[in-house]
Amino acid sequence: MSLGSFIAGRYSATFDSSSVGIASRGYDLDFMFKSEAVDETDLYGASTIDLVLRGADVHIATELIEWLSGSKAMLWSLGGGALGKIYSAAVPAGMFAYDLAKALVLTATTNTTAAASGGPATLTASKTWPAQSFNPRVLFDSRLRRLPIRLLCIPYASGGDTLAFSTT
Repeated sequence: MSLGSFIAGRYSATFDSSSVGIASRGYDLDFMFKSEAVDETDLYGASTIDLVLRGADVHIATELIEWLSGSKAMLWSLGGGALGKIYSAAVPAGMFAYDLAKALVLTATTNTTAAASGGPATLTASKTWPAQSFNPRVLFDSRLRRLPIRLLCIPYASGGDTLAFSTT
């Protein structure tokens, strides 16, 4: 019997239904809750006495080591993986990322605790786009090509809720 409730296991990923291959260290899910402080009051001074909840930003980061159509599309979403393509007649300047965003689906490997113990078995971010101010660098060299990725999970409506991602 284990000394604790531990979860481990690899996740495979697809981006817009295409495999992104092997990640060097898995996938990092990070989030920042947004709020406005209720402070600077005449009764409590500068003490924060409450927060007005204002949402959250959610990102998924990874480093991919396979050069596949899915991984290139994650790296260069503007051209759908066509490196160097910024705009086209179909996708002119001024488009909203929400309209171009693609789904990232992480799936836990079968027979791991991640798949069996609410790891979750799947994480689906239905609307992802490269994060603002993230400047990936890709080395073209005789060494292994590593693709640094950081995606914003754009909020979307689902059954009366607003989600950044869903899990099963």
